[in-house]
Amino acid sequence: MEDKQSFSTILFDWDGCLVNSLKQWSVSYQTVYQRYGILFSQEDFKKRILGDCPVEFDVTDADAFIKELCATVAQWMPTVSLHPYAFEVLSTLHQKEKTTAIVTSSSREVVAKAAQNLGIDRFIKTIVGMEDVVEFKPDPEGIEKAIAFLEAQKEETVMVGDSGKDVAAGKNAGIKTILYYPSVNEEFYTLANQRALQSDFLISDLREVVSIAN
Repeated sequence: MEDKQSFSTILFDWDGCLVNSLKQWSVSYQTVYQRYGILFSQEDFKKRILGDCPVEFDVTDADAFIKELCATVAQWMPTVSLHPYAFEVLSTLHQKEKTTAIVTSSSREVVAKAAQNLGIDRFIKTIVGMEDVVEFKPDPEGIEKAIAFLEAQKEETVMVGDSGKDVAAGKNAGIKTILYYPSVNEEFYTLANQRALQSDFLISDLREVVSIAN
């Protein structure tokens, strides 16, 4: 259900939302899982593994797994590319004096470097990353911390993400949600599944965020 309210604060997910990185994440996960002797088909990987905790897949040392995964991601994250119109959207929101921030389960330090390389750091007020939370999405902790830091009002805040965890985190935080579903993400999510998440808005073009924010 879409309404006509405006938003002064827009929180963006990073991977799969602002940047086109799901493919790189999938390769990174598979690489590290293989080191632990855990093999999955590509289809099983898409359905079961992406973003899930490694302890659910017979990894005995989850901390070591995550450390290896983060090290692998850090190698390619600085060269990640933006999704179409992401720069334009962030620039326009900035010009409209909207507050934008990133809430991600990736490393804040790594994302900050990538954002600087992409030239979008000037538009981002803060980044809440894995170092800043105890619980990842769909827990609302990251969103709650961003809202508190920005001194934003929940009724004027919206979360933009590409996954069910983003939508659930936004709902759990009591804010509106925008689900971004570009064609490149169809490899990982089906339209039926995305619709079933019941986000407040479902878009395929990031430029729609500007009109929604109003």
